[in-house]
Amino acid sequence: MVSEIQVLPEWEPREEVPFAVQIQNFYPRGIHEIQWRCDGKAWEKCEPTDCSQNPDLTFSATSIWRIPSDQITRPEFTVTVSVQQTPQSPPIEREIRAGDTGLLRPPEVSEISQPESVTAGEEITLSCRMVGHFPGVLCVTWLRRNRGAGAAVRILNSAEYRIEPGAPHTQDGKSFQQETRLRFTSSVQRDQGAEYVCRVGHVILRTPVERRSRELQVTGLIFRLEKPATRTGS
Repeated sequence: MVSEIQVLPEWEPREEVPFAVQIQNFYPRGIHEIQWRCDGKAWEKCEPTDCSQNPDLTFSATSIWRIPSDQITRPEFTVTVSVQQTPQSPPIEREIRAGDTGLLRPPEVSEISQPESVTAGEEITLSCRMVGHFPGVLCVTWLRRNRGAGAAVRILNSAEYRIEPGAPHTQDGKSFQQETRLRFTSSVQRDQGAEYVCRVGHVILRTPVERRSRELQVTGLIFRLEKPATRTGS
């Protein structure tokens, strides 16, 4: 008997997802062939692990296949295993879609962090955090909407705007987090009343998640003119 494919709760190494099947109550001890496939592409054949004898003298074993997490990028991604006990017996197949494993999760996107006050001519940083998503690949876009404008315009990385998309990282392999930043030098003419948008796309999201900044209120630089010294008569 071959169980359905499951994802093991413990991941080691952290960057690889362990898929496993239980092969139970077979006899004799040997298994002719175990073949794992991903999206129809055959990987190397493997041997069962943790083979043990049951009280009724049959045997049970586990087969585990680890797939790099960055290869699991869409719900339709399939993992298939074929178990053939003897050369004469028909193979038994099991298959699972990534979308049915509970692995795929969208990011939780924070509100945009921005300074309380903005002074023209000073560099400011807007940032947004994304946490809890799997897989780790995100599509992050920054946009700007001028005061009174209907549509937001995409911002490209340039000398004027410096975009730091951030790199996904994980502590347990099961979810990712990253932080994106937008840095620029503010001006009254361009930024007064402007709204900045962080748009985040993910494989499991049908539509991207957007977070909007508060409208910027830019204070102009204040120059103090000293009064000319009063000349006194000699």
